Amino acid sequence: FEKQTNKLKKVLFQKGLGSIHDKTKRIQTLSKQLIKTINKPINQETTLSIATLCKNDLTSAMVYELPKLQGTMGRLIAHHQNIPAAIAAGLEDHYLPKFTGDHCPDTLESTVVSIADKIDTIICCFVNNLIPTGSQDPWSIRRNIYAIIQILYEKKLDLNLHTLITSAYKTLKKGEKNKDKLITFFQQRIKTFLIEKNISYDSI
Repeated sequence: FEKQTNKLKKVLFQKGLGSIHDKTKRIQTLSKQLIKTINKPINQETTLSIATLCKNDLTSAMVYELPKLQGTMGRLIAHHQNIPAAIAAGLEDHYLPKFTGDHCPDTLESTVVSIADKIDTIICCFVNNLIPTGSQDPWSIRRNIYAIIQILYEKKLDLNLHTLITSAYKTLKKGEKNKDKLITFFQQRIKTFLIEKNISYDSI
């Protein structure tokens, strides 16, 4: 399973932003930064193993035919090949939460990779002008932003979103295009999230 990493070099992520292999490298970098930022006991070795292997199952014929099995196949293959259980579980859990009302990743290690993966996708889309308009949101940017907010809220993580966004832009190394628009998007989703939590309007 580990040997599938190099095959990701041939899988395009986004035009002008490299391959899925390049994305996993960014996820690793952001995960290292998050481990230092989040003041909680996090196993760095497990986290970086999840970050390194989290997209390897995309090279499998099963996921190619049934994309909804991404992550699930990673966990099953890793388990079958005796990769430690915490890493195998993280390969599936880092996709969580997948929708509003879904649960967050179980461990802090998979939580870190989940945030890193989602913020990288969000930044890439804003740099490439793939910004949601109306009902159009093919990259599920709104859902990913909402998922990060949900994770921070439910896991009680003290994380500065401005710092996270800035770090993701720096890791991508493509400038800070549409950064102000992205911050506004986050603010809007935070409002929506807090309203749903019955927080008073004045407090929000």
